[in-house]
Amino acid sequence: MGGIMIKKTITLLFTCSMIFTASASEYWQAVFNDATSLYNGKRYQEAYTLFKSTVSKATSPTEKYKSYMSCAHSAYALKKHTESLRYIDRAIAVKGISDDQETRAYYYKLIVTYNVNKQDNAEAIAEIIAKNKPFCGSLLGASMYFSSYDAYLKKDYEKALKLADVGIELSKPNTTYYYLNTIQQVRCLRKMRKFNEAFKLAEDSDLKEWPCRYLGELFYEIGYCCYLKKDFTRALKFFKRSEAIHECDFRKTKAVYFGALSRKELKKYPEAEKSFRAILDMADSPKRYKYRAQFHIADIYFILQNYESAVTEFAKVVPMECVTIYWKSRSMLMQGEALWALGKEKEAKAIFASLLKMEGVPAWITREAKKHVK
Repeated sequence: MGGIMIKKTITLLFTCSMIFTASASEYWQAVFNDATSLYNGKRYQEAYTLFKSTVSKATSPTEKYKSYMSCAHSAYALKKHTESLRYIDRAIAVKGISDDQETRAYYYKLIVTYNVNKQDNAEAIAEIIAKNKPFCGSLLGASMYFSSYDAYLKKDYEKALKLADVGIELSKPNTTYYYLNTIQQVRCLRKMRKFNEAFKLAEDSDLKEWPCRYLGELFYEIGYCCYLKKDFTRALKFFKRSEAIHECDFRKTKAVYFGALSRKELKKYPEAEKSFRAILDMADSPKRYKYRAQFHIADIYFILQNYESAVTEFAKVVPMECVTIYWKSRSMLMQGEALWALGKEKEAKAIFASLLKMEGVPAWITREAKKHVK
């Protein structure tokens, strides 16, 4: 009788344990689903808070891994890059996860590391992915892309080209990294000034299958090749196509900028100025394009011998946010030249003298300024 009671007690305890475990897992799943909905709705801060609460509620390695990785994604969306990397490392350290899961974690670490600071260790992480056989498809193609871009940043264009070529072979056709590796090849060929090869590579791709974002990038690269060949009419055609396809200002700006430069080279000054001013009005256009656009607006007035307006527009470049010493000093030089053309030599000399006291000014700008300062 006593033995039967013991067996019933053990069975009851085991059943209760199973119910508790199932309930805990169901509870984790419910909270995780709610956090995922918030994340998909771009409510990243709320999602991040909720994902963090799921870590302690996870009852299996997979649940813990998913919690950590979701925290990493949310932190990255909030630009909390250090926290994102910390959660990725925690996900990698979870015991009992599969090779697939570990590789995906390394892959995301690669993306975060690369996008945050473009450090060399991105290439090392790519090698870890490359050695992991379960992912011989898209992630391996991705690792080759990032390795290629690291080589590109180091100006080793031959190596970058070869890595991108391998990336194309390892990526399935019409997938993200198939497109990115193709664009990367065109970019490398452009840097190597192998323009005809770049054109052929683009022509051999089935552009009808390309999503707008990547097609916009491809058109920009081809336009840039034409621009460097001084075929400004053809360059403008591709820059206009890139501009029309891109949906966000951040990606669209460079096409607008080089399209405006092409118009300026073709002496279509009113159209060029209109495009440069459009960049100033774009909320999300990178700052480096804003101060360059302002410089070229002023330069157009100078070319047209409207020196009064040129002086005013060049003066706007100097205080602009993030302006580099090159563009600042170049604007001051041209402002002085415009004042000199107006016969305002005293004001011009003051600008040149101020310019000569600045550090880091390119030698050619210093030489030009000294011509007016005796």
